[in-house]
Amino acid sequence: FKAEDVTCISLEDIHNMDIDKIVAQLMAVKDFNKIIVNAVDYADVKVYCVALYRAMKAGKVASGEFQTEEAVRSRKARVVVIAGDASDNTKKHFTDMCTHAGIPYCVLSDKDTLGHAIGKGERSSLAITDDNLAKVFLDSVRE
Repeated sequence: FKAEDVTCISLEDIHNMDIDKIVAQLMAVKDFNKIIVNAVDYADVKVYCVALYRAMKAGKVASGEFQTEEAVRSRKARVVVIAGDASDNTKKHFTDMCTHAGIPYCVLSDKDTLGHAIGKGERSSLAITDDNLAKVFLDSVRE
């Protein structure tokens, strides 16, 4: 990859909790380019996730159990995020649905963080419906 095609989220921005700056950087990513997140602990990753969820909020996310389920059933979901503190039944329901539909999923964070990150109340699940954003999200979770 060329340096100009890589976006770097600095540790300084993460520690300063400069969410708006990080969101702007994420929204500027095009053509499946890479993002490097400089994080040293779980708190840093949580700040990054808040920024990522806010970027996703721009019409590229279905949130809440009913909307997430509909996005999976209609095959619009590209990846599903399930809150770590969702009920066991909810986790099983979405993992089974996603497995059956061939949609990647991950269990991450908690209901309050998922909801807060997209400007809503608690959410036990959300579906990313945008191809580029789903790839960026999956790449960031895998690394």
